[in-house]
Amino acid sequence: MIGILSCTGCAGSVATTGGDETTGETRQETTAAAAENDTGDHVIRLGAVLPLSGASAESGIACQQGLELAVEELNKNGGMTMNGERYQVQLYCEDDTGSPDQSVSVATKLIEMDGVSVVFSSCLSSCALAIMDICDQYPDVLFTTIECTSDNFSTIIAENTQRYFNFYKPYYNSADYGAAFGELVADLSGQGVIDFSDKTVAYIVEDTDAGRSCVAACEEALEKFCGGSTTVATEVITQGATDFYSQINKFKALDPDVVMTFFVPLNSGVAYIKQVEEIGADWVDVAFVYPLKAGFVEQTGDACEGLFWLPMQVDFWNDPECAAFADKVYEKFPNAGLNAMHLSSYLGVYMVGEAIEKAGTVSAKDGLAESYGAMDYQTINGRYVFKEDHTAIASPEYLVISAAQVQDGSYKVVWPDNFAYAEAVPQK
Repeated sequence: MIGILSCTGCAGSVATTGGDETTGETRQETTAAAAENDTGDHVIRLGAVLPLSGASAESGIACQQGLELAVEELNKNGGMTMNGERYQVQLYCEDDTGSPDQSVSVATKLIEMDGVSVVFSSCLSSCALAIMDICDQYPDVLFTTIECTSDNFSTIIAENTQRYFNFYKPYYNSADYGAAFGELVADLSGQGVIDFSDKTVAYIVEDTDAGRSCVAACEEALEKFCGGSTTVATEVITQGATDFYSQINKFKALDPDVVMTFFVPLNSGVAYIKQVEEIGADWVDVAFVYPLKAGFVEQTGDACEGLFWLPMQVDFWNDPECAAFADKVYEKFPNAGLNAMHLSSYLGVYMVGEAIEKAGTVSAKDGLAESYGAMDYQTINGRYVFKEDHTAIASPEYLVISAAQVQDGSYKVVWPDNFAYAEAVPQK
């Protein structure tokens, strides 16, 4: 039996167990037979392309840890099932450093050198989009993202579903983020919790596909739910930036009603919130992504009190099932920077396992892609069902985008009403 693997997290490294390495196969022959290794042991190989170094390393490491946790659990319980037989799972992780070019290079290496049947194609939209461009060269391989937000996936796949038959994105789109933002602002304004009388908004987003695409999505949603808005400024910053003094001072002069910020790295969010308090501002802050990173409240202290943020896709603090998952993460990784990507990657392995069991194959073109796309997977953070564009449905019945607010140093879900357990209060 193959032992449980451990990824090293180094660029170009291979996480293997049992001393088995598969050498290069041709592109069209990739891994339809990867369930059998050279020694005859039953193995299903999974690969992951992640930013394990660079500005987004925090996210990449969280994904790696979630994948490892799921693989370890599966192997302890006999592995994955295919055609009534049990197969151990072997995971290979590669560092793309957050570079789209590097992501394509290491994805190719995972397929051609390591013989993986499934590629978890990054947690960064720009990198996953780059990998998507080569997926038709490997029809035996299933490609699926870990999170990723950009609407470009939907647009590109919808225009040519045949070419991208083996590529999926089980996560929200930018349009889903934008819709939640617009409706949240409209509801809070209607309740008198925020002042949106001038309908002015400023944006600071990181220079990523997800960050940029969310601005347009938010503007469109404000038109729909608030009757329009005026964008007084849009600032695009380098991912991982920590100096926001110029942007904050500029915004202070423009006096927007609302400022939307979209950052993935924790350090960017912490720096922005602290600098807003230092300079002093009376707009309403609505944050995307970064408040869910471990340590945000502790590092920002009173400066984050009253902050609205989304998506609150995993309530580690108040949901017993999510809290139990958090305990599992910390048991295996005591120093983990817990965030939603731990759960997304963990669930990704189990979703792939269910699709393999139903398809009876690890070949995307022979049924795995179809099986994965037909999935209806219910779990602790919602129900995963794919649309025709191979992205997940976001709605109260499927994947919910809830908004939280920092109240008394803890997170409370305050929107939408049917999911909220706390009342929204004005920001101080």
